[in-house]
Amino acid sequence: MRPLVVLAIKSLWNRRLTALLTALAVALSVVLILGVERIHQAAQSSFMGSVAQTDLVVGARTSPLQLLLFSVFRIGNPTNSISVKTWKHIDSLPEVKWTVPLSLGDSHRGYPVVATNDSYLEHLRFRQSESLSFVGGRWFEALHEVVIGAEVADQLNYSLGDKVVVSHGTGDVTFTHHDEHPFKVVGILRRTGTPVDRSLHISLEAMEALHHEEEEHPGHSHGHSHDHHHHHHDHHDHSAQKISAFLVGLESPRALLLLQRQISEYEAEPLTAVIPGRALQQLWQGLEIVHNTLRLIGALVLGVSLLAMLLVLLSTLNERRREMAILRALGASPWAVMGLLLFEALLLALSGVVLGGALLALGLVGLKPWLEAKMGLSLHFGGIASGEWMILVVILLAALVVAFLPAYQAYRRSLADGLRVSL
Repeated sequence: MRPLVVLAIKSLWNRRLTALLTALAVALSVVLILGVERIHQAAQSSFMGSVAQTDLVVGARTSPLQLLLFSVFRIGNPTNSISVKTWKHIDSLPEVKWTVPLSLGDSHRGYPVVATNDSYLEHLRFRQSESLSFVGGRWFEALHEVVIGAEVADQLNYSLGDKVVVSHGTGDVTFTHHDEHPFKVVGILRRTGTPVDRSLHISLEAMEALHHEEEEHPGHSHGHSHDHHHHHHDHHDHSAQKISAFLVGLESPRALLLLQRQISEYEAEPLTAVIPGRALQQLWQGLEIVHNTLRLIGALVLGVSLLAMLLVLLSTLNERRREMAILRALGASPWAVMGLLLFEALLLALSGVVLGGALLALGLVGLKPWLEAKMGLSLHFGGIASGEWMILVVILLAALVVAFLPAYQAYRRSLADGLRVSL
């Protein structure tokens, strides 16, 4: 066995340029296939991390996925509001440990504005157990104070003390600019890799004041004196009447299904209670076609790489007929000749797998800060998972299958050829 290994290595070294290109093609397919799996797992982990330790998301009657998207991921708009009375009633239930109210619908230069209270800072968790913290400043306390996420601060170049004008409407569609009462940036949150980074946070009372102003002066965002509005706000009750949704944490997970059913059957107003994990499973099922498409692309790249290996082995057979004949003359059996080609193919595939694994690791290490900062994807390097081992084994077996044809031809020829080979 050892002479066969040495002979295969020396044979590949003599054709090192061709061998290197073949191994590199296999390596690229390994990078693509395993990279897709790693990114897919990181995306799932990141999405789940955005609702860590949240047992339920409650909002007005709508589809579970839509409720989760607009309340947690700030994608889309609330279909309806729910009363603060309903939120406080559910918050007072004995099985409920905490709630976090969310009022949405306003934005600033395309970034969503989230109205909430102190429980947002106290109870919101990401990456399973990490709590929110500040790069600088503090949580809002006064009516016209705002706390911004890391991406908002970076992209808009905001710092503590800057003024922010909130607009009614979300995304690029805004209708009223509340520029008579700008908000002062009093806090900048540390980057979390979640939608928190892309959000601005104000109090529920501030959101109520903005909406009351719009009701009092519909369609007007300019032309009123600051003193007039200030006087108006001081005499208005800023207690919130409506919210878009709220997050729920329970005393015990055993109460989850019972409370979900109780909320869904709430008689005062129609509600939807979503278990985040289940709703995210629906989301991933809907996106499975994208994942499978990327897998297919990786499989096609691997197929092209293995085809290139087959062509290389076949094209060198005629050139190596004298080599095979000499081996036979020195006592090598036809099976040994066949095994030599199979072992060469295995070495090429193994070299490609090792090289691909190394390239993937280097790429992920280099991209890790960018993926976490820009896309919220947290990559973990805990070794190769069992599923990835299976993929690598399949690649090696596929290389052996592809090499069987040229190896079998070498076997047949080694039976017929002698030292005299007609060229």
